[in-house]
Amino acid sequence: MKSFNRQNGVALLEVLIAFVIVMVSVVALFQLHNKYLQNEIASSTRLTALNLAESKLDDLRTFGSLTVSSGVPAYDDILSDKGGTIVSGAVSVGNFNYNLHWTSTDAGDGSKDIKVTVSWNNGNDEVSLYGSIARADRISEAKLISTGSIKEYNPQVVYTPGIAPDIVSITLPDGSKKETTKPLPTIKNSDNGLMNVSFETVTYKNSNTQVLDDYATVSCDCSYTDPAIAFNPAEPTLTDDGLLYWKFGTKSSSTKSRGTSTTSTLCNTCCQNHFDGNKSKFEEVYNRLNVGGDKYNITGSVYPPIYTSTSSGKYYDSCRLMRIDGYYKPLPDWNLVKLVVMSKDFLTVKDENLTNYQNYVSYVVMKYVEWQRSNWSSSWPVGSLSDVNILDFDAWYDANPNSNRDANGDKMALSLSVTDNSIQLISRGIFVDNLSPDWLEEYHASTVDISKVPFYDINMTLLTRWHPNDTTNNDDDVSKIRVLNEAMSGPQNKATGSYYSDYYRRGVLTPVTPGGPYQVTAEAYYGNSAISAYIQNPKKDEVSVSDPTQASIKGILNVTVTGSTTKYKVRGRVYCFDSYNSNSNKYTLCSGSSPVISITPDSTCYLEPKEGSTDSVYKYQVYECDINPGASITASFSINQTDYDFVPNPASITTTATQSITNGGCVVFYKQGIPNPNLTCPTTAP
Repeated sequence: MKSFNRQNGVALLEVLIAFVIVMVSVVALFQLHNKYLQNEIASSTRLTALNLAESKLDDLRTFGSLTVSSGVPAYDDILSDKGGTIVSGAVSVGNFNYNLHWTSTDAGDGSKDIKVTVSWNNGNDEVSLYGSIARADRISEAKLISTGSIKEYNPQVVYTPGIAPDIVSITLPDGSKKETTKPLPTIKNSDNGLMNVSFETVTYKNSNTQVLDDYATVSCDCSYTDPAIAFNPAEPTLTDDGLLYWKFGTKSSSTKSRGTSTTSTLCNTCCQNHFDGNKSKFEEVYNRLNVGGDKYNITGSVYPPIYTSTSSGKYYDSCRLMRIDGYYKPLPDWNLVKLVVMSKDFLTVKDENLTNYQNYVSYVVMKYVEWQRSNWSSSWPVGSLSDVNILDFDAWYDANPNSNRDANGDKMALSLSVTDNSIQLISRGIFVDNLSPDWLEEYHASTVDISKVPFYDINMTLLTRWHPNDTTNNDDDVSKIRVLNEAMSGPQNKATGSYYSDYYRRGVLTPVTPGGPYQVTAEAYYGNSAISAYIQNPKKDEVSVSDPTQASIKGILNVTVTGSTTKYKVRGRVYCFDSYNSNSNKYTLCSGSSPVISITPDSTCYLEPKEGSTDSVYKYQVYECDINPGASITASFSINQTDYDFVPNPASITTTATQSITNGGCVVFYKQGIPNPNLTCPTTAP
């Protein structure tokens, strides 16, 4: 009988099949990875192109004269692919090549319509920005400060004064009035939260404009470059008619540190010049209460953010700029002295309240200048803001025998009593520039002439950080009162016609539990970060970009809740997904400042300004509404981008508050092109 040996092994065909399976898997993974890299590169290149287009549009707007003048960009120079200082044609940024071009068309009304186009990828991709540039002459320092020439240049520009409480005018000794328009915040980059805040300060008399100051305050990402001669901050001056104006800063007496930025033209101006020169010379220092301040890099992956002082590489900065002779030039840093919190109707409910506040602003300016005189007469700098003895608004009123009272002789009541309804609060910041010892000496008098002092009363409602405090200063206690502090973002196109609603919402007070007095606090830094703060961190809170050690200025309002019922809370979840990982079966929460989800009614409901909480494999934001027990509310949600689907449709949830914390269900937004999460809402409130 024959025996056979069984041969154990793998047939060639089986090896080939296994090899094919492995290769197909590898190719699929490579294609997925390559697609991800392509999307990342496309997003980065488009953002760079937008920055290039915006920089050119700003460049064209900063002409120095109307007619062609040697060495000065002129309005008449602005033609297609001509004008400004940035030339058209090829531009290289990193490893990518772009083409920059623009067209200029006469609009027929004394202005030019501009279209700036940046293309890349051999012209297959492009972005365009549009703008209009008016043929408006700039009032140069030479025209304002020269013997008799001011008389030859005396335009009458009609100005429509602002209306309280949004804008408050301060009367100057000569009868002129001075006021600052509402700040318009813009988030320049949705990922890192860089801001640009613009407004104007106008001095006028009998509705005729005398001086208009155009300010832009920016936060920027900068990188150190080689030291060089750069500009010192602009300095105040007086025209022949005694009007307060600004003139170009001189060049530094020696080389100083210097930075650069590709974010925008304004940021490049900021990074190049915002360093102190000779620290013993007043005119070469930007922050007169923090001479020689360091530059900082900020780590935003944790909260609170980590600051690292740095003298090389990347850093963040913030600058106060003003248009002088057609160009935005750096000014001394902002200097916030007082912050006042009040209800939105406080300044309008009684004429006496507005008069008292106007007088208080004058008092703050005079007291601060007096403090500078007493400390800086022989040497500078001496002292800090904490040394300045200036009364708060309510204390000033009680101590001032000349304070205005109403027709019945009743006192002004700055503290607030609320019942069941939400109300809008506002904060107003009083800024006073630090003056040089020479200026203080030249205009020394028994009383301060505030018309010769650069000061500003600014509506800070959208720029301050708001939080409730109980009497034990528990910032996180929202069981008594709640105050909105939404993350900063640009206009939301809500078309409500209200300055306080068309942007993100801040300062909306909602009573929760009867009792009090409770406290609402508005807070801001005293320097440039008071106006334009850097906001990249998990909680989307503003942080100082100039100096993390600088003290903040606080305004406090006492609030008593007189309603009879403690509010119930409806709490639910909002999911927003912009990507999906099929391997881990996980969705990623929408990141950055865009897209923006809004909730109504926003007087009762709000979205927590956090990156999100984790629920199983999903991330979400919490929404919360405060309503009376047993009442029902319909919370409606919207998103500012059109390429998102949502569940339910329409995106609204109706809930009856049956207990102190009632589950409000959930709403899901997900980007078109990724699978519907088919999410089952948790049965308990977050």
